[in-house]
Amino acid sequence: MKLDTSEWGIFHVGDIFNIRNGKGITKEEIENNPGDVTAVQSGEENNGCIGKIDKEYVIACEYTFCENPCLTVARSGSAGFVSYQKNGCVVGDSAKILELKNVEKNTDNIMIFLQGILTMIRYKYTYGRKVTYDKYVSEIIKLPICSDGTPDWDFMESYMKKLHYKPLTTENSKDSIISIHTLDWKTFCVGDLFEVKGSKTTQKDDLECVGPGMYPYITTSANNNGTDGCYDLWTEEGNVITVESACIGYATYQPINFTASDHVEILKPKFRLNKYIALFLVGLINEENYKYSYGRKCNQIRIRNIKIKLPTTKEGTPNWDYME
Repeated sequence: MKLDTSEWGIFHVGDIFNIRNGKGITKEEIENNPGDVTAVQSGEENNGCIGKIDKEYVIACEYTFCENPCLTVARSGSAGFVSYQKNGCVVGDSAKILELKNVEKNTDNIMIFLQGILTMIRYKYTYGRKVTYDKYVSEIIKLPICSDGTPDWDFMESYMKKLHYKPLTTENSKDSIISIHTLDWKTFCVGDLFEVKGSKTTQKDDLECVGPGMYPYITTSANNNGTDGCYDLWTEEGNVITVESACIGYATYQPINFTASDHVEILKPKFRLNKYIALFLVGLINEENYKYSYGRKCNQIRIRNIKIKLPTTKEGTPNWDYME
């Protein structure tokens, strides 16, 4: 369901949450004092949980502890990662607890809504930037508002409920399954299909000066489609495939205009490209990632020479309609 945020109000994180810094807690303490309280640090795995610890031990050590549902934010490591702790938790020195100031609105749906909002500002905490109390409490977020300018908690609640109206399923209709037989497919080099060229390198600091916007910043990461934040600047035209040349040659499809970090190569199509054909080709190109490891980088020459097998027409040309 699409959200129209144009009329949402601006708030500081500190307007919505009480933020408390964590301290202590090691895995050895958890092993020696097992219990029922979720212990959270900065990792993303298991929702940040590193184990369960005894409540009395937590109280005796005066650790940062919350018995009510709350959010946590990673201070370092996976800095900016936000998790929802339904049953409360204790946080270590690499995380912080975020308790909703309006305790009457502390519901699952509202907290998960706010978790998503805070995740949108995570991009600010990369390349070693830590989440400090002073900085995070003053971060700006946008929320739906009532006529008096206060957060519209009812909207948040109802919006999240609507997302759960129908159970998710991964089952496919038998009629929708297409059999793929690759024996008759023909081999093409990427250079036959694309013009391979470099992108203009843009520094992250320069983009932060420009400010947030709609254009993705494409990096050498294999996460989030290579995107590390969105800004109000673009240097490269979209509807292209990008390949990072710093490591394994990870390919992504970029539908809209974007900026790029160093070591991002562009595959400009010599044919009619759309997102369906692009995603078909990205999957095939990424099947060749295994060739680029142990110091063997995926440079432009090697990208041009990547061989992939494609379905073809009777004339022997790539069958774009089939791929689409």
